[in-house]
Amino acid sequence: MKTIAIYLRISNEDINEGESNSISNQRDLLRNYISTKKDLQGFEVLEFIDDGYSGATFDRPALNKLLKLTGKTIDVVMVKDFSRFGRNLIEVGNYIDQVFPFLGVRFIAVNEDYDSNNYKGSTASVDVGLKALIYEMYSRDISQKIRAVQKSKFQKGEYLCTLPLYGYMRSSNVKNKLIQNPETAPVVKRIFELACEGKTATQIAVLFNTEGVPSPYMYHKEKGTDRLRGWKLSRENTIWTNATVHRYLSDERYTGKQISHKRTKIDINTKKTIQVPRSEWIICEDAHEAIVSREVWEQAQLVMKSYRPKPYAIADYNLFKGLLKCEHCGRTLTFFKNIKEPCFRCATRRFVTFCECKDVRINEQQLKDFVLSEIQRKIRLFVFQDMNKGKIQNNSYKVEIEHIERQIKQLDCKKTSLFESLADGKLSKEDFKEKTAELSHKKSDFEHEKTALLQKLNATFVVEDNAAKHLGKYVGVQVLTQQLVAELIQRINVFPDNSLEIVWNFIDCIKD
Repeated sequence: MKTIAIYLRISNEDINEGESNSISNQRDLLRNYISTKKDLQGFEVLEFIDDGYSGATFDRPALNKLLKLTGKTIDVVMVKDFSRFGRNLIEVGNYIDQVFPFLGVRFIAVNEDYDSNNYKGSTASVDVGLKALIYEMYSRDISQKIRAVQKSKFQKGEYLCTLPLYGYMRSSNVKNKLIQNPETAPVVKRIFELACEGKTATQIAVLFNTEGVPSPYMYHKEKGTDRLRGWKLSRENTIWTNATVHRYLSDERYTGKQISHKRTKIDINTKKTIQVPRSEWIICEDAHEAIVSREVWEQAQLVMKSYRPKPYAIADYNLFKGLLKCEHCGRTLTFFKNIKEPCFRCATRRFVTFCECKDVRINEQQLKDFVLSEIQRKIRLFVFQDMNKGKIQNNSYKVEIEHIERQIKQLDCKKTSLFESLADGKLSKEDFKEKTAELSHKKSDFEHEKTALLQKLNATFVVEDNAAKHLGKYVGVQVLTQQLVAELIQRINVFPDNSLEIVWNFIDCIKD
């Protein structure tokens, strides 16, 4: 059965334009269109919905899922109009003129009266290109207007971020205004008090972890607001660290200032942002109630040691950057290079007094030797198994399939015998129908069983091919490189007893 994918999209800007662009309106329009077209009858209809996503970028979850299935299980892609699919002239034109025709997929934009079946052998015409250009210009115009409105609100001291600043909550009376959170504001105030008493950020973090004060992320997780962050963390549980404490101590917003426009998008077609020079920040005094006075904030700056984050650089000496994970706390191990024996250690021990991973310590050279030997061992096993591939393929699945095929042949022979008995008058029509139906039912069961076994057998070969793609080109490797480690290894789990477990990037079908 052929499949139609109807794509429905609405963004925050579209909501302001009324019901015409709503998801329900788009759905009704497309389904009504399908019901009026004879050549679309009998198609299975799948829905892909992006609610709250701009058409300026093609990085949308439902659209990405649709495009992965296009040309495989999807035969027709249908939208209300070109702008629902996208507002980027180049991207829209590329899909309509190049990608969809190449994949043999029919594209329909209902309101534009566009059906790619009517343009076979030619491009989507100048008309389509002009409409896509208009949509992109409209999107850019809307973006500029939104930025202007945001700037005006920033200058008034309004808070527009999704998640309130830790220590504050949104006011239920005044829109976009922060008020002190009675649960977290005392924690922020205490951080400044401890800093003014001379405690370092690390000491404050250790104290909070010892007392069981939830970290900001854990607090939001407990309240169910952690998903508002807009990004994911590498682990589910977090603790207080010196970096977290320093971040709050250096944040002037706790004095009542509202500081906005610190970062901005490079272009509407990307989510990438860049830092804005401090001279261009929008600062509004007394925008909300201060948790600490200006004097206390300045005193904390003098007392605490200046925290300068290390500039980001690709560490070519660290082959395992970001790969080593503490199995107990989920934290990425820190690389200590400037010591007698470079090693990796779990940083949790610095902030938690008693923890199972306090003794996690992996010598760099020993780690390199272990990883290289494991890769070489996997390659040797792969080569051995590849040489005996004929024997591997003759597995239990293949034996079972051959047995089922013999059973099917026997059923066919029995059915032939029944025909002969009917022709000779030895069997009545009623008995013939009953027995042939029974044989057909058995044959159908065997066919289904055979299909399932063939799928399992093919899956086995796919897994072997997957391993071959990753391991085959590294036969004879003697030296670890970043490319080798990055391509083969997903992560390395380190347990409290310093034992290691490698999680490979390929499906590990290599039998030890």
